Amino acid sequence: MKSSGYDKNVDFPAILPQKGLVPFLEAIASEPGTGVALITADGHTHWINQHGTKIFLDEDARPADMISKHWSELFPERWVQERIKVLNEVASTGQPVLLRTLWQGRQQLSWISPIPSDSDSDSEENHPQLFLVITRRVSEDDIDQIPPGDYRIIESSVVRLGPLNRLTNRELEVLALIGRGMRIIEIADVLHRSPKTIEHHRTSIGKKLGEHDRVRLAEIARKAGLSLRDIDRTRI
Repeated sequence: MKSSGYDKNVDFPAILPQKGLVPFLEAIASEPGTGVALITADGHTHWINQHGTKIFLDEDARPADMISKHWSELFPERWVQERIKVLNEVASTGQPVLLRTLWQGRQQLSWISPIPSDSDSDSEENHPQLFLVITRRVSEDDIDQIPPGDYRIIESSVVRLGPLNRLTNRELEVLALIGRGMRIIEIADVLHRSPKTIEHHRTSIGKKLGEHDRVRLAEIARKAGLSLRDIDRTRI
């Protein structure tokens, strides 16, 4: 599925139904560490800032790598379908959602909100439903500080673990519990394994990640936002 007529150099005024949002978007798009995108429910990115492409693709990516392309050209089909389903839900209810995903080995949160059209705007064909997506990478320590709001939290069913993908599910469990500050004997109790077995897993984790210091392993786990609920999610 290809895009048609999407301008790689499109600016905010050219695509926004509400021009009053331009100063706001320019402000948040320039905030370090924040990915900002304008997308449509059919899986197109109308606009995205530099940091957004780094979050979703890689450090060398640029906005032109995403704008004008359908998501199916860049991401696995299951990822695409899940997000299109979320966008359709947001469009139907009008309620923003907070989507949590483990992507490239990091925990990220995406606030997805519908952008209302001006009452005097042109037809939907000229102004398709747009969604504002604001994405940040957050550690496990940061996520506990997110205030409640008028949004629904959705957990992505898929993960892209990056460097952590070389770990087995059991090793991911052990690493997640190390990130919570648990000692070997405590992890063994939670996972119903012997301390010797858990120590073996920790040694294997250190070899695979090239990091044997317990404190550093805990930092890796917290930075990834890794939790036990992530272990059985589909790896893509």
